[in-house]
Amino acid sequence: MTDIKFIEEYTNNDKAITGDKLEYLQCNSKLKGYVGERQSGKTFLLYQDLVCNAFNIKGDYLVIAPNYPELKLVQDYIKKCLDNFLLDYKNTISYPNYTIRELPNGSTITFINSHNLDNFSRGRKFDYIYIDEPRYMEDIFNNIVFLAQVVLRRHGQLSVFGTMNQEFTSELEQMGFNLIYGGDNNGEI
Repeated sequence: MTDIKFIEEYTNNDKAITGDKLEYLQCNSKLKGYVGERQSGKTFLLYQDLVCNAFNIKGDYLVIAPNYPELKLVQDYIKKCLDNFLLDYKNTISYPNYTIRELPNGSTITFINSHNLDNFSRGRKFDYIYIDEPRYMEDIFNNIVFLAQVVLRRHGQLSVFGTMNQEFTSELEQMGFNLIYGGDNNGEI
């Protein structure tokens, strides 16, 4: 479960932690997600959860987004948070297809866009996986099944964040995801 006090104090929380976001952050499910409307702070919530967990629980983290600008946004959020601590994270590996960063506590965060996911993820081990806007990724359900097995083997967590239609959310729920719906969308975005 995510440390709410840590988030409020250290993540430049310029977006309110609403009741539905608090419900997501306190959810102990190994497969969970947050569904919200456009501009509702879904990516910011991903960042808050990621930073809190990576700072407090040493492990290997994976962030997947449909494109590079989304990945850059999450990396910029983390950099801003670390600047507040006067810390930096090391760019341990940087390839055109993915980047691995190391936090001061030894946690690693790998950033990859969905186009390179299939070849990249085979044989790797991750404790926590965050997927931003999975609906915009090709063949995502097969990848989610595989990634869920990867994190569950290590007793980790797989989280999805996005604007999703009812068909997509229904598919995730059938796979065992505990989805939290933001605002008044009732699963229909």
